[in-house]
Amino acid sequence: MNNVEIISNIIYLENQSDPTLPLHMFSYNIEIENKLNESIQLLNRHWEITDGNGVVNIVNGKGVVGLQPIIKQNEKFSYSSFCPIPTEFGIMNGWYEMKTYSGISFKVNIPTINLFTSTSKKN
Repeated sequence: MNNVEIISNIIYLENQSDPTLPLHMFSYNIEIENKLNESIQLLNRHWEITDGNGVVNIVNGKGVVGLQPIIKQNEKFSYSSFCPIPTEFGIMNGWYEMKTYSGISFKVNIPTINLFTSTSKKN
């Protein structure tokens, strides 16, 4: 459904990263805007996190950050979380399972999020 908009913002957390381990930590903020004519609830999430070596980590779970938020018509819900990967770059994508107030279940694709350090961005 394209009546639910997903906007992401990513920040490389240099102070929490240690390339010698290797560990690169990223913080991401997601904003979900409900443009439907009724309330929706975010039930589940599915992430596919691919590091620079092509290794894919699948993350499934109920809701986000411990919540299954109800997002009213024309309102937004935002949350922040973290993503550790062993390489300087990678990508995240996936989907949210939602349900409308009237009981219709649907998935909303999460646009691809590019993960990169300031070093990898220059290359």
